[in-house]
Amino acid sequence: MKIKFSLLSFLFVSIQSFAQYQWSEIGAFDGPVNALEVHENKIFAGGYFDVVNGNTSNFSAIYENNAFTYNGNSLTGIGIQGFAVYNDTLWSANVMYFGSSYGIAKWDGNTWIDGGNNYSIGFFGAYANDTVLYLGGFNGKIIKKTGTAQWVELPPTAATNDEIKDLTIFNDQLVMAGDFVSSAGTTLNYVGTYNGNSWDAFGSGLDSIAWCTTVYNNELYVGGEFLNAGGNGAKFIAKWNGTTWSDVGGSVTGSGSAGIRDMLVYNNKLYVAGDFDEIGGVAANGIAYWDGSIWSSMDFPANYSYPHCIEILDNYLYAGTYEGWTLQDTSHLLKAPISLASIDEADISLNVFPNPTYNSIQIQSGSNLEWIKIIDQQGKILIDEKVNQQEVLKYDISYLAKGIYFIQCQTQKGLKTVKIVKK
Repeated sequence: MKIKFSLLSFLFVSIQSFAQYQWSEIGAFDGPVNALEVHENKIFAGGYFDVVNGNTSNFSAIYENNAFTYNGNSLTGIGIQGFAVYNDTLWSANVMYFGSSYGIAKWDGNTWIDGGNNYSIGFFGAYANDTVLYLGGFNGKIIKKTGTAQWVELPPTAATNDEIKDLTIFNDQLVMAGDFVSSAGTTLNYVGTYNGNSWDAFGSGLDSIAWCTTVYNNELYVGGEFLNAGGNGAKFIAKWNGTTWSDVGGSVTGSGSAGIRDMLVYNNKLYVAGDFDEIGGVAANGIAYWDGSIWSSMDFPANYSYPHCIEILDNYLYAGTYEGWTLQDTSHLLKAPISLASIDEADISLNVFPNPTYNSIQIQSGSNLEWIKIIDQQGKILIDEKVNQQEVLKYDISYLAKGIYFIQCQTQKGLKTVKIVKK
């Protein structure tokens, strides 16, 4: 048995780049990618673009089996803002024209067709469940559709320049988030909940625009450009537990200006995307996930503009970037595997225990170990050791700060990486 206790021998032996998540660019667009949605086991990308990878593709494109299908149909307007799947049909919140109406469309399997809009305004946010579809847009307007019935309008916010950016359901009530202050004399401050007749506030609300919402662990999470929620510091992301606002693990602790633009829950983790470089004290460019106690980086490449929207399909995270809102600004679609099971190709028996740990770890492999690395979340290699044995190795890590680390082992069968938690 081999025991390692020396900090000087192993800490910062060598510094090199280590990316847990391997991102690859799959699409170049001549305008921003505003929304991503899974429909019929495909990724639909929507935005303000006309060209994808050099091919005409008006406002949307479909990614399936590592290839794009392009929407070459002639459409007029600006483009797509958001998606929702309702009654097995993909709907879009948009500014696309169908004769004299615009704002709502549905996918017929080949192109976008009129979604039955009598309001002729642009829509931003979309939310659907098994029973109802909601759209929110300009002029603070929200409409809903149930079954095949006509669209029904809900009470709007107060100002004609208000914008509803996103919608969700929390505690069985509709929640709206966006750029607005009040409705029917009730001060809301960028987020509100519908009681069936009118809009109620979540405490004193936020101090700036909210872009996205979701529910995670029975709490409402909101992302945006705000710095405070309920009078408490919470840069770009906050949560509401039913009575009070609070930050989320310190919220964004680094720089950025556009805020958090999208979020989703997958496999009991909250993924967020936007314009930031550090969250909860963890270096994280643009995309990170929250497991209920700590933040972890998704290693989004720094040579791209900030991710504007995200979606997950078949254990891959997709991210659309925002380079600018005109058709002269190239944006991109990237993807990365979201679990080590997707990254590690080799079928290797590797046991790292205890995990979580307080003081030490032991590493045991079913095949001969050749190299061991212990790496922190910033990619710094803390231990880098060549070995040549199959016996159990023990390492003292009591000196390391609390957090997440990666144990990377090269064996005769290949490379394996295991995530551990240091308490």
